[in-house]
Amino acid sequence: KINKLRAEILTDKSENITDLYGFDILFKQGLNIIAGPNSRGKTTINTCIYYALGMEELLGAHNEKALDKALKEEFTIKVNEEEDGVTYKVLSSKIILEIENENKEVVCLERYIKPNTDDVKTSNIVIHYSSFDHINDEGNETAKGVFFVNSRGNNENPNGFYNWLSEFINIQLPQVSNSSRTDNYSPLYLQTIFSALFIEQTKGWSDFFATMPFFGITKSKEKIVEFILGLNEIVLSTQKDVLNKEKNTITEDWK
Repeated sequence: KINKLRAEILTDKSENITDLYGFDILFKQGLNIIAGPNSRGKTTINTCIYYALGMEELLGAHNEKALDKALKEEFTIKVNEEEDGVTYKVLSSKIILEIENENKEVVCLERYIKPNTDDVKTSNIVIHYSSFDHINDEGNETAKGVFFVNSRGNNENPNGFYNWLSEFINIQLPQVSNSSRTDNYSPLYLQTIFSALFIEQTKGWSDFFATMPFFGITKSKEKIVEFILGLNEIVLSTQKDVLNKEKNTITEDWK
């Protein structure tokens, strides 16, 4: 469950580190509808959720490249449409997303869009093991972890964000056939599953899985549907594939 989304932007016109621009969006249990005129930021809210969850690859780009320039370069504020407005240069920016799992555990995901120091990477997500209101409480500095996204092994490595996220939301990723792996198998990557949960507004009408990255998973669309429906077929097909490979190996040895 998504509880809260916050964007923090420090500009060239900010007087100090607390003089921030951005937005706070609160979400409630169930259906949430965000409505408004065109070019007012509805899509930006969606892309920030993708980005905070490390899923911006579903938008067609890696890291901050998937985000609007208003979050990383500059934006203009107008009192009315007739005036030119004031342009603000972005010095640093980040997203904080508060999420909750079925066990009522609450964490905050913090990810920079434009870092304020050289030692911060946009490919890292910092997890604060507290609600947003208590991130800066005394003693909470140690209650966090840093995980990486958009790199090899992020679904299996203990320091991979998707590995952490699948455990947090209690998704057991099954092993499936994968033609791009030397051992021929991989998990059903979390990014592929999320391609069926996040539907992009234009590509999604042409193909339900239009934004799914290619990872070499055999019949990936079928496997995602089988997984979401909780069918046993996804396990059976992997077992069958293992037996077929063993059979082919034995046959070749006898030849």
